[in-house]
Parts: sequence; structure tokens; C-alpha cells
Amino acid sequence: MLDNIAKLTAQNLTLIRYWGMESTFLIVAVTETFIAESELLSLRMALLPADVMRIKRMQMGESIEMIRARAERCNLSWTDQQMRAAALVTRGYPLGIVELISRSGRAAGSHRRVAVTEETSDE
Repeated sequence: MLDNIAKLTAQNLTLIRYWGMESTFLIVAVTETFIAESELLSLRMALLPADVMRIKRMQMGESIEMIRARAERCNLSWTDQQMRAAALVTRGYPLGIVELISRSGRAAGSHRRVAVTEETSDE
């Protein structure tokens, strides 16, 4: 995953082209909205075959709805206030929402329960 691509150098494109030739890699390149059309075309050529998907930032209501659906899927019981805070933090960026919920789900699943028993001594 290559995220926040704002400028591409010849070295970057060579590396991306090399990774693309390796059939073991699936490359997702996320560019900034202000990247030059010529650079976007060069990136697409380096990734052939490539699909282009334009993702826009979502409004607050859309963000909260996506967060609610993904949180339920990850068995996270978030309050409305927590979902609103997550929407503000991610600023409506769909990939940011997915990452935030995924990390939260992994963190929630990583808490281990510990059984504590009182030890008695045989004196």
C-alpha cells in the first residue's frame, strides 16, 4: 500500500514497476488530489493493468454510518460519542476509517483475561 503519493520520482516509478512485475504483490496506490495528471498517468502505466477508483471524503453522517457498520462487524460496542470522535479524527477519509476500526478491533481482541487465584501456604 502506497499512501499519500504527492510526487513521483523516476526512482519511485522504477521501484513500483519492479514490484508490479512480481506476481506476488498486490499494489494499492493512493494519491493526493493535487498530483499532476502526467504523474498519475505515469503511475497508471507502471501499474498496468490498473483500475482507478476515485474516493471522496465523506460527510459526517456518512462517516458515522460507515464507522457504525464496521464497528459492529468487529464486535466493538462504541457509543455515539466515540463514533463521532472517530469520524472527526479520520476527517471522512474512508481508508482512515477502515484502518482505525481494524486497529481498534485488533487491540480489543488482544486484551487477555487473567484468572487470579489466591495461593494458600501449607504451614
